[in-house]
Amino acid sequence: MSPIAQSRRKPHILTWIVLALLPYTGTSSAQDDGKVLFLSEYLTGNYYFAELGDVDVANPAMLRPRKLRLPGRFRAQTQLGNHDVSYDGTRIVFAGRHTRTGDWDIYVGAIDIDKGRIGNIEKLTERADSRDEDPRFSWDGSQVVYKCNNDICIYPDELYGNPVVTSDCELWAPSFDSSGFAISYGERCN
Repeated sequence: MSPIAQSRRKPHILTWIVLALLPYTGTSSAQDDGKVLFLSEYLTGNYYFAELGDVDVANPAMLRPRKLRLPGRFRAQTQLGNHDVSYDGTRIVFAGRHTRTGDWDIYVGAIDIDKGRIGNIEKLTERADSRDEDPRFSWDGSQVVYKCNNDICIYPDELYGNPVVTSDCELWAPSFDSSGFAISYGERCN
């Protein structure tokens, strides 16, 4: 069974406005129920969770974010990168760089807000000398699109002949459209 949960939700516009005001240096994900998850600092930071509630957008410090713990051994060996949260808010997919090898892989885990942790972490990709990053869930949560080296891949791999998009340029920040039948991404050429 795929470790990807199925769900459908779209972030509310006020949530996106508040995200723009958060004092962080990493990526963030938001749900329409007023919850936000963000990375405090790329690579060396931690994931945090906050409930927006009745927030004074002029004073985002009132969010009172709470750290989401990762298993100690995993966290000691992994630097955290970009992430996405499933639309039901129960799963996270994220890029992690192994501190010993420098390889980037994609992981998925269960978010437990009540216990303040991310658990049941499973590695979705594992390729030597790879740079798998920028993961995004499909709208139904059944697939993950991600940057694989400078190309675009989709998990689960057995459904597609990965990479699904290649280029002589760097492809980055892929995401599914709401139909689930198309992906968008950025392209950077030197």
